[in-house]
Amino acid sequence: MVLGRSKWVHIAYVAAFLSSVGCASEALPEDSGEEALAIATSMSGLLQVNARTLDGKAPARGANGFDLEVIQTGDDTALAGLTLTLTPWMPAMGHGTSVRPTVTEAGDGHYRAEDVYLFMPGLWELRISIDGTIEDDAAPRFQIR
Repeated sequence: MVLGRSKWVHIAYVAAFLSSVGCASEALPEDSGEEALAIATSMSGLLQVNARTLDGKAPARGANGFDLEVIQTGDDTALAGLTLTLTPWMPAMGHGTSVRPTVTEAGDGHYRAEDVYLFMPGLWELRISIDGTIEDDAAPRFQIR
């Protein structure tokens, strides 16, 4: 069976999406304001980042705010005094956004990310670079409808 070019492009997009879903981040059920929207284990496996929206609602297209809780795996110690740099990213599309979010420390291992601009529906990652007493990376994932 011979497939046309448009069919191969479609298959490539589906394959890219499916391969991006099975990484070190798991999406949780609808955000209740208490549970994390997404949980990501860091690249080293030493940290866990819990991502919640600031307003307790599901993230939507446009500007969003997030609470990012950074804890040490194993003993659940909250880590303060870190510098987090956040890049919103769509893995299936291979691009981010032109708006740079700001991240400020909020205390007790929580960091407030504002102006997180998500401009289209699909799977998004919050690619987080962590610097300070520990250097690591994490990427919580979730869907925008």
